[in-house]
Amino acid sequence: MSKSNKSTPKKVSRSTTTISQDKLEFQSSFATTSRAPSPMTSPVASQVKSSPVPSNNTVLGYIKNVSPIMINAKKSEYFTFNIQEKCKTTKALCFSPKKHKMNVERKAESGTPCKVTKYAPHAQEENVIWINACTRIDDAQETTVHFAPNDAPIDPQVCSTTNIDNIKPHQSITIRGYLMFGDAQTEEIKLNLVKKDGYLIDENG
Repeated sequence: MSKSNKSTPKKVSRSTTTISQDKLEFQSSFATTSRAPSPMTSPVASQVKSSPVPSNNTVLGYIKNVSPIMINAKKSEYFTFNIQEKCKTTKALCFSPKKHKMNVERKAESGTPCKVTKYAPHAQEENVIWINACTRIDDAQETTVHFAPNDAPIDPQVCSTTNIDNIKPHQSITIRGYLMFGDAQTEEIKLNLVKKDGYLIDENG
């Protein structure tokens, strides 16, 4: 009976040691595999996917020139407005009018400073931001806005037709002039989209 009692713990001990080593080897192998980079993952692609605007970016200023709700070619509703900052004016394109329209109009009418966060910058244009459902437009503390609102309307920069060659692709501009259609006929390009040829007469050159 004593021999039997001595052999039993040895077997249990060996079995326990073997299992623990297998677990350690499995965990070590799993940890090494998880650290290895995947050949299908491109660091450039991952950087592009994770490179939107940092969450601490903030636009401080006064809301001006709120447009009515419009519909683009993809039948999406949107509206625009300007944010008068201390040293520049930022244009905002909002594609969530149901969430932001009334709030933006109230802030524009009251003239109170606002703080815009969680927005996205335009990919091609400077001083243009995208407003979506995740964007926050809150009241800003007056102590953080060290400038007064400009009561003069903010007009977009006017570009004459002679400066067209200097315009960059995707740049927003405003051209003022007269449209002359003459006897041009309206042509239907596709559903809900028509075309009519005309001339823009720019008296400013």
